[in-house]
Amino acid sequence: MPLNRREFVASGLMAGLAVPVAATAQPLQKWGVIEPTCEVGSIRLAEFEESIGTTFFVLPMSNSRVMQRRRATLSKVVVLEISPEQEVVGGECFRLEFDSFRYENLTQGTYLFVHERLGAFHMFVVPNGMMLNPDEPGSFLAILNRVPI
Repeated sequence: MPLNRREFVASGLMAGLAVPVAATAQPLQKWGVIEPTCEVGSIRLAEFEESIGTTFFVLPMSNSRVMQRRRATLSKVVVLEISPEQEVVGGECFRLEFDSFRYENLTQGTYLFVHERLGAFHMFVVPNGMMLNPDEPGSFLAILNRVPI
């Protein structure tokens, strides 16, 4: 069942409060239907920064089968400003920018992202800019905002 924006944000806030657990990813050739192995809120900024230039497989929420995957490369991680008080207590705010491959552009929504090192997790993304030609590679982004309450 797809998550709406409110449910997605709420699950991210709850995951941000949880103790991060190392994700274990299985080799892609062994996957049939893929289930999440972690929450996106448990993956820290540094782990995403180490993943710049690597490939993520992106699957629609309605059918998380490997055969319907798309590929995207994490191209940039941009740290966004938060207050010094929030930073002291472990807050993070950053933007992930992905480049998609030709014919594999995404629309706004929640997808299952699969990465060899980070694991499988749901993430809400939006297109980055206007797609003038859907046949050309595009980009999309996600903003992760972990601000302790």
